[in-house]
Amino acid sequence: MTSVIESRIDPGPAELDRAAGMHRSYVVPAPKASRFYVSVRWKFGLAVSFAAVWLGFSIWLSIPWIAGLAAHISLVAAVVIVTLLAFLPGFIVALLFASLVLDKQPPFKVVSPTTGVTVLIAARNEEDAIGDTIHSLANQDHAGRCAIILIDNGSTDGTIAVAREAAAEAHLDLEILSEGEPGKNHALNTGLAHVTTDLVITVDADTLLQRSAIRLLIARLESSPPRSPPWPGASSCATAAAPSGAGSRRGTTSSGSPR
Repeated sequence: MTSVIESRIDPGPAELDRAAGMHRSYVVPAPKASRFYVSVRWKFGLAVSFAAVWLGFSIWLSIPWIAGLAAHISLVAAVVIVTLLAFLPGFIVALLFASLVLDKQPPFKVVSPTTGVTVLIAARNEEDAIGDTIHSLANQDHAGRCAIILIDNGSTDGTIAVAREAAAEAHLDLEILSEGEPGKNHALNTGLAHVTTDLVITVDADTLLQRSAIRLLIARLESSPPRSPPWPGASSCATAAAPSGAGSRRGTTSSGSPR
């Protein structure tokens, strides 16, 4: 983690503050007692209703436009053109707008979960980045079991050696697997075969996780309304990439906060 700052020339206070934020545990604010939560089903219904009303208003406004256009082409062609140019895009934009306005997550029911999770890291020639990734995982404040599996996808540099050294320095139990078939999907499938927890997180080999990232991912999942998995027996899977609470070693680190 330190090398992220040292790799810059004369880092200023902003860079130092961002790096420090990566190491701070996020404290979940107490929910307001008066907060009213609208279920996802009702949010979707309200958003569609708003978009439908907007569509009806748009149709009423466009009657002169359609009539004028129909005088030069057929009525059917005029309706099709106006629908593609105005009605359909307007409905989609209205639906997105209403969805964003209504997008309020429920308060956390669990702020310090203990559910076990496995982190999969598919890596190929990531010698320069994997060490920082391992250290950021070792720095997580998740109270439950956190198994780390690194899947080497045919690296020809010192990726494995650096990963082992970083894990030893951080006192982290790191399991290393090998997948010779090129492709991140093959590497992750190999890692999935060794997962023994209900939850799985995939992390890029050059990703730096904020200290509370894993805890908050699981807390949000366990605080969300009940929902059916996409298929029977399916486990939940989250992907941690550079945006929102994580930072790429090749970019700027950030300390994001939960929704």
